[in-house]
Amino acid sequence: MSLNSNFEPMKIVIVDDEPTARSLIRHIISREYQDAYEVFEASNLREGVEVIKTEKPKLVFLDIEMPNQQGIEIFSYFENEDIDFEIVFCTAYSDYAVNAFEMNAIDYILKPVRPNRVVEVLKKVESSYSQKQIQMRLYELRESLRNQHFRKIGVPVNDGIVFIPIEDIVF
Repeated sequence: MSLNSNFEPMKIVIVDDEPTARSLIRHIISREYQDAYEVFEASNLREGVEVIKTEKPKLVFLDIEMPNQQGIEIFSYFENEDIDFEIVFCTAYSDYAVNAFEMNAIDYILKPVRPNRVVEVLKKVESSYSQKQIQMRLYELRESLRNQHFRKIGVPVNDGIVFIPIEDIVF
């Protein structure tokens, strides 16, 4: 199955101090979606921030409880306008779920990670991503039409329409 087969692979970063958790999420993604995603891993928050800044992912699976730094500290590394990726918090503690949504995370996954939850999250992100792409294209089209000074006029002819530059029209 491939969610976004018409596009280049969507980039995902998994930031978790537990190698087995990272490996499991990576395995679920690759098993379910083969080449639809390009997955990167980081074992701590600082490394994760560097990978995010380098790879520009659309989705970050982020562990909340890690040694030295908590996942929620990610916001101190980015300006608001630089956060153009979705965050899914991964945690063993259900009481973090409310915090995840308060911080506008697209979802959270309770550990131990279940394959069906990862699939649900990926579908949710894909749907959200597709809607954002459509909205962005419509916005760009609207702006282009608003700012465009049309320099041609369409003239109907027998086999269709011919666009003639306005400066070429004499009469």
